[in-house]
Amino acid sequence: MKVAIAYYSSHHGNTKKLLDAIKELYDIKLIDAVECRETDLSEYDLIGFASGTYFGKFDRGVVEFAKNNLPSGKWVFLINTYGLKGANTKELERIIEKGNCRLLGTYGCRGFD
Repeated sequence: MKVAIAYYSSHHGNTKKLLDAIKELYDIKLIDAVECRETDLSEYDLIGFASGTYFGKFDRGVVEFAKNNLPSGKWVFLINTYGLKGANTKELERIIEKGNCRLLGTYGCRGFD
């Protein structure tokens, strides 16, 4: 199974630290959603979107990346790190639903704040 995770990590780098730990255990492709705004994700079976929580939401760059690059019919998961509480995922959920994709789950954890 081919897996890609598009992410944005800033401030303390909590999200990137989490993704690096996952990458040590699994063969995944990490894509910085801000540096690489367009990419063909059609070859991936499972696509993740990860971000720190900014004002209660996923980073705007990750949301735009999902809107512009998520192929239809894919399995998707979400990861967020936060200081006080997790991110509202409704906007990403709408993008996933619109693309006839299936949201497998969401994981959030507290990071250094």
